[in-house]
Amino acid sequence: MPTSSQLPTFMHRPFCVPGHLRTIAALIAVVMLGAADLAVAQTTYFVRVTGNDAAAGTTAQTAFATIAHAASAIASGDTVVVGAGRYSDALRLTTNGLAERPITFVADADGSQTGDPGAVEVAPASGNSVRFEGDHTHLIGFTLIGNASDTVRLNQAVGIRMERCTVIGGSRDGIFLPRGTNHLTLVSCTLHSGSGDLLQANQGSSVDILGGTFRDSGGDAIKLDGGIVSLSGTIMHDLAGDGVDSPLNKASAVTADRVHIYNADHGFNMARGSLIAHGSLMHDLAGSGINMGNLGPSAELRNCTIARTQSHGIYLGKGTGLITNTIIADTGGHAIEEHKQNR
Repeated sequence: MPTSSQLPTFMHRPFCVPGHLRTIAALIAVVMLGAADLAVAQTTYFVRVTGNDAAAGTTAQTAFATIAHAASAIASGDTVVVGAGRYSDALRLTTNGLAERPITFVADADGSQTGDPGAVEVAPASGNSVRFEGDHTHLIGFTLIGNASDTVRLNQAVGIRMERCTVIGGSRDGIFLPRGTNHLTLVSCTLHSGSGDLLQANQGSSVDILGGTFRDSGGDAIKLDGGIVSLSGTIMHDLAGDGVDSPLNKASAVTADRVHIYNADHGFNMARGSLIAHGSLMHDLAGSGINMGNLGPSAELRNCTIARTQSHGIYLGKGTGLITNTIIADTGGHAIEEHKQNR
C-alpha cells in the first residue's frame, strides 16, 4: 500500500466547492424555501354587514362589507368568514382552488369569529345567489335565497362542496347544474320551496348527497337529464313532482342508500338509465314507489319498503329488474306491474 508521500498531490488537498457553485446552491435553497412558504401561505378574510370594502379585511375589526368584494380578493387556500346578516350582493366565485387547498366560505352563525351571531343570508334581488365558476370551493352554513333565477348555479365547476347550507328556491330551480363537467357534494343541506325543481343535474354533471332534506317544492326534488346522483340518508317530502325524476332525453344513473320519500308523485321515476336502491322507504305517494319506463331502464332494489301508493308499488316497463327482500303493501294498483320487460 502506498504511503501518504506516494499519493498523488491532489489527494492531499481537502475537497472544496468553487465559490460560484456555492452561491448558486444557496440561491436554489432560498428559492425552494420560498416556494414551500408560498405553497402553504393562506389568508383568512372577514365580512360583516358593518364592514368597509376599503378596509384590509383580514380581521373582524377590519372586515369587508360585501361578500362580492371578498370573492374578488381570494386565492387558493384562503378562507372567508362571514358574520350574521342579510347580504344583497350575489356571490360569484371565479377563482380556482385546489383539491388540497380549497377556497372556503364559512357562515359565522354563532358569532365566535366575528362577534355577530345569527343567520347568514345571501339574497340578491336578481340573478343567482351563488354562482360557482371556479373549481374546489366550499360553502359552509349559509342560507341562500332565490328570486327569478336559479338560486345556485354551477358553470363548469368541479370540487364544489356545500355543507349545512339552506337553499330556498324562487321561481326557477334551487340548484342547477347545466350540461358539462360539474361536480357537487351536498352534506346535511336543506333545499325547500320554490316553483321549480329543488335540484337539476344535466348530462356530464354528478352530485353526491349525504343526508339532508328536500321538501315543499312545486316540482321534483331532483330532476336528472343525463346526470349522475348518489344519495345517502336523504329525506324528500311534500313535493308536487317526484322524489327523483329522470325524463326521456338522456340516460341517468341513481344510487340511493337509506332514502326516505313521502307525500310526492312517484318515489323514483326513471324513463331510462339505472336505479340502485338499498334500504329505502317510499310511502304515501300519488303515483308508484318505483316507476321504470319503456326505454330500457334497469332497477335493483334490496331491503326496501313501499307502501300506500295510489298506483303500483313498482312498475317495470321495458327494462330489467332485480328485487330482493323488499316489502310492498297497500297499493292502489299491483304490487309489481311488469310490461314488455326484458327479465
